[in-house]
Amino acid sequence: YYAANGTALTATSTIFLSTGQLVGIGTSTPYSRLSVWGDSSTTGKAFEVTNSASTTLLSLANSGALTVSGASTFSSTATTTFGGPISSNSGNFIIGSAGTTNNLLLNPYGGNVGVGTSTPNWLFQVAGTRPSLALSDTSAGANLKHWLFSSMGGNLYIGTSTDAYATSSPAALSITNAGNVGIGTAVPSYPLHVVTATGGMRVTYLTNTHATDAVGLEVDLPNYSGTSNWIIQAKSGGIERFIVKPTGKVVIGASPAATSRLEVK
Repeated sequence: YYAANGTALTATSTIFLSTGQLVGIGTSTPYSRLSVWGDSSTTGKAFEVTNSASTTLLSLANSGALTVSGASTFSSTATTTFGGPISSNSGNFIIGSAGTTNNLLLNPYGGNVGVGTSTPNWLFQVAGTRPSLALSDTSAGANLKHWLFSSMGGNLYIGTSTDAYATSSPAALSITNAGNVGIGTAVPSYPLHVVTATGGMRVTYLTNTHATDAVGLEVDLPNYSGTSNWIIQAKSGGIERFIVKPTGKVVIGASPAATSRLEVK
């Protein structure tokens, strides 16, 4: 079958039936059971399926873009690849990069979602070298948009990032694998370790705004029976300035070995 181009027949068939039982549309050299060649336009369509209302259900553009309207079902449990990095494997929907670890996996059977792993063990799992989750407020001011949650070396870090994606150091909050919590330090040595290098900044500030039953700071050592340690200690320049002993003795500027209930120097 030949198509007219003006007043002459073209050498390229509109529909071509080969002796090898191959059908070509737009080509005289079909290489499969049905070969469809689009025109030279990048905006045209090589293939289109419509319903009786002329609504496009499926179309394949000359550029290679595939458009599907409505729900699509892929029932095979085998590996199906869409353009290389997107595939369906054993019921999982995977988005990755050729030759690298899968970047995103959706498991409809277990309901798990994996980023950086093809075997997510929880509802949502992110894997990588120091994986981070970011919360970004696009309406915030300069260098105030991003908060990060990061895992590294068994520790959890909560910090910020500038608009240039430079992370805060140390993190605003650090939690070690041993359960120590650090504010202003990435290596907390105590259950709660607070560090600041800002001049004039209070390290800790506690406020109780209740009008009739306000309570301040309470320290309880319910199982301690010794006398050598202290309940509260305040130091400056490495020197003990204020100590409250478990026996109730208060030492201000004096030697902790003093025997009086109140020692002031």
